[in-house]
Amino acid sequence: MAETKEQSKKLSGWEFTLKETDDGFVFQVKGDKERLHARREAVQAFKEFRRKAKAAGFGPGSFFRMAMFGLFGSPEEEEEED
Repeated sequence: MAETKEQSKKLSGWEFTLKETDDGFVFQVKGDKERLHARREAVQAFKEFRRKAKAAGFGPGSFFRMAMFGLFGSPEEEEEED
């Protein structure tokens, strides 16, 4: 039987373990199940939001531009009143 290698790390209340087996790898996460489910739901909601935004024509930098320059363009595009 081959020697198995295992690495563990604790991070913010979570324990992550990576174990090498003869067939491949086993990745294990230990922690609060409710917190894990809530985090997973939040990630899924964000992915769905990004998918819908892309379908509506907003690219990766669109939200940054809207936050910096507003919905109506950059300050350079504003017309000066005489």
